[in-house]
Amino acid sequence: MAKGELQPNGPIQVQGAILKDFSGQKMTERTDYALCRCGHSSDKPFCDGTHAKIGFDDTRQRELRRGIENYVGAQITIHDHRYLCAHYGACRLKGVFEPRKRPWIDPDGTQDVNAVIDVIEDCPSGALTYSIDGNHVTDWHDEPEVRVQEEGPLHFRGSISLEDEQGSAVLLVSREHYTLCRCGASKHKPFCDGTHKKRWGWSKDGEKGSS
Repeated sequence: MAKGELQPNGPIQVQGAILKDFSGQKMTERTDYALCRCGHSSDKPFCDGTHAKIGFDDTRQRELRRGIENYVGAQITIHDHRYLCAHYGACRLKGVFEPRKRPWIDPDGTQDVNAVIDVIEDCPSGALTYSIDGNHVTDWHDEPEVRVQEEGPLHFRGSISLEDEQGSAVLLVSREHYTLCRCGASKHKPFCDGTHKKRWGWSKDGEKGSS
């Protein structure tokens, strides 16, 4: 079984998962490796031990304040867990996902349920999931893999268990996909909170410095 183990104030040790760049190309033939979480390795995405030299601290600066919020519609219920959100920017669908409105999600904003599902399944962090006819759908990837976003976080897919150094499972909505910080500055460690956009100047559209 594929596994990711968070080392205290250090890297994440991955076992049994393919490592790919964001386009899907293999970055190594190895399936066991240590990935940098401090953001300062000279061998990114791999750890080179720099975390110990700079005194990297993986303590969360913000604790979980609320759980899942449910937006119930006639055909689909959308579940949102803000704490896990990596601000990837996939949730773009007029009438359904409107970040500047409150509430920002309207599951009845379109009759095209498949379009809503496509947007949710493009969310890499696990913050967005959905239910249809009482069935909560949280998983949709098969092959265990880690995708490295250029100047961005680590996207885990395909049921890679996430554990702390004591071997305890980390609380997730979906154990099948989630997004971890690798810039070292997220306030929601080990999860990405979008801080890399300010630190590394990354955007979903590939333009440095845009939001």
